Parts: sequence; structure tokens; C-alpha cells
Amino acid sequence: MYQRVVWNGTESVFLPIEYGVRQGSILGPILYLVLVADVTSCVGVGNEDNSGYADDFFLWAV
Repeated sequence: MYQRVVWNGTESVFLPIEYGVRQGSILGPILYLVLVADVTSCVGVGNEDNSGYADDFFLWAV
């Protein structure tokens, strides 16, 4: 797999993607759920809290 950036009609060179999960693979949602469970369990220990919806997270501290 390769990636590149196109900005205002200017294209970068193709760079190889060495690590990752292909978009649409069955592994993607599973890894995402593992990440979400880990992130939400680590936050909220002190005076901070979190909230999330779909693939968005909000973290705040008072």
C-alpha cells in the first residue's frame, strides 16, 4: 500500500505504508473497540472526564 498527499493541485511522491490495517477490513473495528476500551478506562481518575460518540472523543479537566 502507498499513500500521497494532494494539496491545491500539487502532488507529493508516493510513500509506502509499512504498518496499519486496510480500510474496510474486519480487523479495523475490533482494534478500534480495544483502543476505545483502553482510553476510556484510563481517563477519569482525577478531576478529568471524557465523553465520546462514534469515532469522536472529548476529554476535559476542571
